[in-house]
Amino acid sequence: MPELGSQLLDVPGAARFLGISERSLYRLVAADELPTYRVGRQLRFDEAELRDVLRSDRRSA
Repeated sequence: MPELGSQLLDVPGAARFLGISERSLYRLVAADELPTYRVGRQLRFDEAELRDVLRSDRRSA
């Protein structure tokens, strides 16, 4: 669950935040590589969780 006060990003916002294309973002979602939330039929991403994913990827590289 997103933290209280954290920002939920839509697909274009999450792609911009990660520095990747929307198509690449959808591939990561399909591969279950990113935490997502559904609001109705729309995908949302918690900015803090995306930041954690980026940190963990940098550590493992």
